[in-house]
Amino acid sequence: MLEGKTIHLRTVKEGDLSKLYSYFDSIRLKGEFLSSELLSEHLFRLEYYESGFWSDEKGTLLIERGDRLIGALWFERQIFFDCLDLHFYIFHPEDRGKGTMQEALPLFCAYLFATKKIERLQISIPDYSKAALKVAQEAGFRFEGIARSALFHRGRYLDLCIYSQIRSECKGIERIYSVST
Repeated sequence: MLEGKTIHLRTVKEGDLSKLYSYFDSIRLKGEFLSSELLSEHLFRLEYYESGFWSDEKGTLLIERGDRLIGALWFERQIFFDCLDLHFYIFHPEDRGKGTMQEALPLFCAYLFATKKIERLQISIPDYSKAALKVAQEAGFRFEGIARSALFHRGRYLDLCIYSQIRSECKGIERIYSVST
């Protein structure tokens, strides 16, 4: 478990699967930013039982405040670049805009740089997602450019803003292994 000031990040537990599946499968709960494709609960659970949603290629950590599940962060190894592509989501609209992701994303990045042999993290954000763009910028990600019409979503193609962070730009890597007394 990774401890933040007001949240903690942890791996997925078997008891989380039903609730987590409903978050990722419900078009209504996905809001306007996550993929609107539905997924099979069987394949969702199978992936959990095979990997626990954590491997060298992709991994998911859940965000909790107290005992309440707030959101998730995940990475996928990028095919074209030697980097990890990051994604994040706060499950319920009433939990958004409260600084949760501003705390969680830097902690997640520091953990990945501290534990993975990787030099670069990347985030691809639809250009209309102003809140996500702000989160990336505040976490120290730098704007690199726009991938025009790179994502098909809800019947149209969207531009993606590409942000990256390299190991030397990440603050807090040393904090991952420090023990506070």
